[in-house]
Amino acid sequence: MNFFYQSRVESYSSFLSNDNTYPAHLHRQVEIMFVVSGALDIMFEEDVFHLKEGDISITFPDKIHSLHTPETSRVLLMVFDVDFLQDFRKAFTEYIPQNPILNVENISEHGRNALSWLISLSKNMPATADMPDINMLPSHPIVSDTMKIVNEQKDLSPNLLYTKSYLTILLTDMFSYIPLISRGNCSDRNICEQILIYLDKHFLEDLSLETTAKKLGISKFYLSQIFSNKLHTSFPAYVTARRLDYAEKLLTTTNKSVTDIAFDAGFTSPRTFFRSFQAAYNITPHQYRKSHSKFLS
Repeated sequence: MNFFYQSRVESYSSFLSNDNTYPAHLHRQVEIMFVVSGALDIMFEEDVFHLKEGDISITFPDKIHSLHTPETSRVLLMVFDVDFLQDFRKAFTEYIPQNPILNVENISEHGRNALSWLISLSKNMPATADMPDINMLPSHPIVSDTMKIVNEQKDLSPNLLYTKSYLTILLTDMFSYIPLISRGNCSDRNICEQILIYLDKHFLEDLSLETTAKKLGISKFYLSQIFSNKLHTSFPAYVTARRLDYAEKLLTTTNKSVTDIAFDAGFTSPRTFFRSFQAAYNITPHQYRKSHSKFLS
């Protein structure tokens, strides 16, 4: 599976990540990434940018992107809903950046100070299911004297009002240096993104190439070509992978029977689920649950 739609429920999350490598995906949130140390590559569809220490990237909603760390990297990631900062809604929904990368040295002192405080605040953000506990990570140096964390502020609370204020300053500063271009009418959204968004909402249902193409208003032959030529997989393989990912989470976070999980994840029979799961994970669902589940007695 080469692309997937990532579902997030939190309005704002901030966390540090080491050696980040993440497959191609998209989500409805904005994502800002600051490279604290090391280097990594970020790919927007077919454009690849090499980020080094001190670089900042911004990913607008529903844009396919992936991350790859060749050796080592340490980055601050901030992910937030468009509605988290209402003043920027039009920019995020109607435009995209012409160049999504800039260096911290190219923004003003106000922007650098805001970024420094956002890093400090991120240390106090609670961990979520797919994010590490910031308090368990060691402190780190910042790229310049103007970016040093105020170490005395160890008791700084994760106040979202402060976060919104500093994020507003940072974005205002960034948009002074990043030209925006119109993304066109929302109905013209990239067809690949339309497909992935639709499947993310309906992959647990009874799906076929024909019915999905009809819902999207395209031919089944065109849909099949998109999966082969653009997403580099097949329609059945993608849907199966999404269902397996969902089933894997149920295996490790619930005490439902494996048979119930098979049906809950959209498989037509437990036998099909067993065969697909073992082919993907090289282990049976029961064995996987035994080694990963939080609900074992």
